[in-house]
Amino acid sequence: MIGVEAGHGDRLIFLDLARGLAIVFMIFQHSVLLFATGQAKGSLAGKTVLLLGGAPAAPVFLFIMGVFLGRPDRRVGCGVGRGLRLIALGYVLNLLRSTLPSLCAGQAAAVSATAPASPLASFWVVDILHMAGLSFILLTLLRRYVPFRWVWAGLAFSIAVVCPVLWSWAGPSGLYALWGAGGDVFFPLFPWVAYPLAGMVYSSHILRAQNRAGVMKRSAQVGGLLLTVGVALFFLPEMGRLDVGKYYRSGPGEQLAALGFILVWLPVCHGLARGRADSAWLRLLCFWSRNVTAVYFVQWVLFGWAVLFLGRNRHTSPVALAIAGVVLLVAHVTVKAYTAWARARQNRPDRCPRERHKPTECA
Repeated sequence: MIGVEAGHGDRLIFLDLARGLAIVFMIFQHSVLLFATGQAKGSLAGKTVLLLGGAPAAPVFLFIMGVFLGRPDRRVGCGVGRGLRLIALGYVLNLLRSTLPSLCAGQAAAVSATAPASPLASFWVVDILHMAGLSFILLTLLRRYVPFRWVWAGLAFSIAVVCPVLWSWAGPSGLYALWGAGGDVFFPLFPWVAYPLAGMVYSSHILRAQNRAGVMKRSAQVGGLLLTVGVALFFLPEMGRLDVGKYYRSGPGEQLAALGFILVWLPVCHGLARGRADSAWLRLLCFWSRNVTAVYFVQWVLFGWAVLFLGRNRHTSPVALAIAGVVLLVAHVTVKAYTAWARARQNRPDRCPRERHKPTECA
């Protein structure tokens, strides 16, 4: 089914595979961070899960989001509206996973804040949904009014270089979500918006090219080069001031390495998806990918309340991984039931174009 000159649906399948795997990596990483002891995190299983929850997870989500944002058929009103809904959903999630559990069992139950002063403080934490919403708004306007890919690439590079300077300036509290000077910002818009910006630059190459094998080969070559340069920059002594070595506030070397990994990872996923569109495991990953926001929302609510009963950082790696498996299963069943209910209730086409898949591609 997947050939050199594949159609639109084929291109989406390997992106779904990358995003579906990122969901699995993310959930298992969250479980290890929340439930495993320090010794368990240092085990081989713990280190492997934490590694998979890094570059193959959030950066992949955001890069693929940028790929779809780069398409010319998106309306400004639709993109801005989607961004506002994601921001609102982020605060609803903070309420359900952090604020309410905190009210029930004290601030130790607030899973989304390092040291929340109160349940109200945990409500205002800025996480990836807020950042994704801001990115939707910013990049939708950028695509509409500055439709030049070389400008997007320049902005992505500039953000990676300039952001470490912004982190030293707290600025007005209302602007924390932009660069993350406050400790209550986990996914600041800067530098994380660089990943969807890079995805927008890559959009035309990955969605419209006729020679799929050629695009994947060039992607792997460029990605390998960026990965090598990024790792080298990260370890150079003079770059230590810029590359702080923190996942949420990473400097240009780490971001370059993550982008390089993505450009290598996507060809790997393309190869894995080749000729397997009808396989059960790929259909499952496609489902999770199409419903990534819902799965993300449900798994965090489950984790937020599970901490009340299971305790934080008290278990071995196998137990933490087992908890992740249960959460993934419950999230899948919940989202499956919700999507079935939504389809039964609403039998009209969406007014705004979305990342849609044909039934024959990912059933």
